[in-house]
Amino acid sequence: MAEVHRHRGHRKKLTEAAIWWARGCPGADVEKDLERLREEEGWNETALAIERAEQEAHAAPRLIWPENWNAARVFESCKWTKLLGLKGLYWDHISATEITSACVLLKIPRKEWDQVFDRVRAMEIAAKPVLNEDK
Repeated sequence: MAEVHRHRGHRKKLTEAAIWWARGCPGADVEKDLERLREEEGWNETALAIERAEQEAHAAPRLIWPENWNAARVFESCKWTKLLGLKGLYWDHISATEITSACVLLKIPRKEWDQVFDRVRAMEIAAKPVLNEDK
């Protein structure tokens, strides 16, 4: 049972990382964002402190477990297949060829490819709705 719980933890962290990435890595430059709000929007120190706390709370997925590191690296390096439709650009999927090529270029050991592939697909499933939420 502990093994099942740990497996779900892996997936949860991966999907959180994928959603964070899909949102454009929010909080990557908190201080720059806050400086812009101070200068351009005229925010006071209290408002800036509240905004800083909120951005830091949502800034990063906090931790990629070591056993997920290769999947996260592959996911980040892959290019998505995008389709142009009536509602604009639609993020469709990451091709199996793209994942395989990333595994080769990143020198992921061949014995890990199946696991990496599954985890990249989990990240893709989590990121896709976020990438397409304005469609």
